[in-house]
Amino acid sequence: MSLMGRSKAKSEGRNSETEVEALRAANELLRDEVRRQKEEMAAMQQRHQLEMKRQQQEHQLELARNDAEFDDINASLKIASRNVGQFKAQRERLFSEYKTLREKYELLRGNAVSVVWDHLPIVRGHFAEGVIPSIVRTSEQKAKSRSKDSSSRSSIPKVAGDYTILNNIGDGNNATVRACVRNSDILSSASDERQQRNSHGSRGERESGSYDTDGLTSPLVVRGVGGSDGFGEGLGHKGGGAEEDGMTVAANSVKLAAKIIKKASVTNVLALKRIVWEIRVLQKLRPHPGILELKDVVHTSSHLLLVTERGGVDLFEFLGRFIEKKHKKENTLVGFGNGEGGGGPG
Repeated sequence: MSLMGRSKAKSEGRNSETEVEALRAANELLRDEVRRQKEEMAAMQQRHQLEMKRQQQEHQLELARNDAEFDDINASLKIASRNVGQFKAQRERLFSEYKTLREKYELLRGNAVSVVWDHLPIVRGHFAEGVIPSIVRTSEQKAKSRSKDSSSRSSIPKVAGDYTILNNIGDGNNATVRACVRNSDILSSASDERQQRNSHGSRGERESGSYDTDGLTSPLVVRGVGGSDGFGEGLGHKGGGAEEDGMTVAANSVKLAAKIIKKASVTNVLALKRIVWEIRVLQKLRPHPGILELKDVVHTSSHLLLVTERGGVDLFEFLGRFIEKKHKKENTLVGFGNGEGGGGPG
């Protein structure tokens, strides 16, 4: 073999060894990479296991907290249920006590009313002697005396003594004012009209309005109405009459009003004294065109009626209008100065 051939063979041998060394180095690198990846996988699995364990522990703690909260809520519900039961029992007890107190109050109130109105006025030398008359039974009480209904005790009677109560005029705290008319001034009633129609066999006039008088609950015929105040000549009624709140009364009848005091609202002697003083003052007044005259005092089981002449506008309302008118006039007369203390306009 020539020198060049041996040199070439040596060179190729060295290249082969270099390649082998390179392959070995690459193989080592590959093994290192595989080992590193295995270590990373192992570490990842370990972290994953730790995370799963941590989450499981947290889940168990959450369940434990939820169980504790549920137990607390359940205990609170039991306490609330017990409190509701106690509250219901207390409410029933309070309601029972309220009913008892209400019954006692009504009993005491009734006793006070009875003492003030039934017993004191009959005592000899009492301040109300000769002022508060004896009790008269109303038509409603006569009708209700055969039944157990006690609703008429507090309702305003439609007929009291010699008077028939009409429409409302005004209201106060413990009294109301109604128009009224003497029973003897009523010229016609529903029963009269009905009997007249039956006796003559005619239909009569068409009925309108209604009014109860002494237990009669039938509509009344509205006859000829004249005048802006409802008074005028009647047609076909005993020589003429006037229309008053849906019924025909005598044309010369006096317009009356009744101050109706509810006795149940007067439960002490001072209040009764004030009423007695009012009656006595009205009885002592001399007739005057500007003062309403007290005509009568009617005493029922539930009300006291002060029958007077029927006036016009209420005194307080009149005074209020007068004061308001006076203020307007003063405001109109007020002068507007010119800066130098000048007088009124013009």
